[in-house]
Amino acid sequence: ETVREPEAQKLFNRVSDLLLRLHHDYDFADESQLLRAQVQDGRLAFAESEETYPLLVLPGCRVISLETARFLKRFFDGGGHILALGELPSECAERESAEELAELLAHVFGPERNGEDHRNENEAGGVALSHAHVGEDLPLWLLQNIPHLVSPDVMLDDDERRPVEDLICCHRAEKLSREEGAPERHYFLLVNRAAESQKGMLRISAQGLLQEWHLETGKTTNLFGAQHEEGRLCCPVELEPSEAR
Repeated sequence: ETVREPEAQKLFNRVSDLLLRLHHDYDFADESQLLRAQVQDGRLAFAESEETYPLLVLPGCRVISLETARFLKRFFDGGGHILALGELPSECAERESAEELAELLAHVFGPERNGEDHRNENEAGGVALSHAHVGEDLPLWLLQNIPHLVSPDVMLDDDERRPVEDLICCHRAEKLSREEGAPERHYFLLVNRAAESQKGMLRISAQGLLQEWHLETGKTTNLFGAQHEEGRLCCPVELEPSEAR
């Protein structure tokens, strides 16, 4: 019987949804894109984008190319953070290089994992965290552990500081000039995926003036209810069903 959706694809889809619900914005990258990336100060950088990425999430997969494994080592050695969920790669796309693949993965994720959670670190600041058991507790595990790998630039939570999972936020930053150290303008797109109204507190790591851009008119208005708390710019938000702001 043909398996219509492999377990690796199910995990990939599940992790993608959970990261959105926990307000960790991301982009997808396949192996060919990773091999074109640069490692700059512990972050992934791509020539065609101004965005840089401090964390690489690797959903469970069994087969990986040798070049990709070499890139994982380079990113880890350069201070990058890697999160592997589910099965770690164990087979090399180039069968004659299986031994080198095993050495590379042991360097990144540690030599003795035994199917348990393992954290490997180096002096450059690189961190590789593997979590093998991706059961029902995965949302809570991600909520507790991702902040140790990357500081969230956006938080959307309720009165008890729990994530409002149906409010999704997409964050992008734009440099205002090409000069080094130039200020940035940050954009936050909020979407309510629920059939009911959702409200929460938006907490962002950026500082400065918070404005709302109105989709219908193109005009912006200052959000005077925003306050600075715990080093973040905070503002209450409420969105109607399927509303985007």
